[in-house]
Amino acid sequence: MEALFTLVRCLLIFCGFFGVVISRTYLICLFLCLEVVVIGIFCLIFCVSFFREGLGGDSFLCLSLLAVKACEASSGLALTVSFSRSHGNTLLTSGKLLMS
Repeated sequence: MEALFTLVRCLLIFCGFFGVVISRTYLICLFLCLEVVVIGIFCLIFCVSFFREGLGGDSFLCLSLLAVKACEASSGLALTVSFSRSHGNTLLTSGKLLMS
């Protein structure tokens, strides 16, 4: 049963990385794929610590990772709103005008 849960979490992480590589058109899709990766890592750490040591094992690590994830989500939303206001859309191709 533990191997099945670990496989599902690793598949979730892989799908997130695959989404980052494939969908590089919209900024919001990129941030959502990164959120899937972080949620997959959180679930993997939580499930491994739960199956190995019960609930008391790595609870501090899980809570700190969850706090970092919340900060990452708010920063991503702020960047998306700022990019949308300055460029008029969330297409990443319109942001390349700043690089030249």
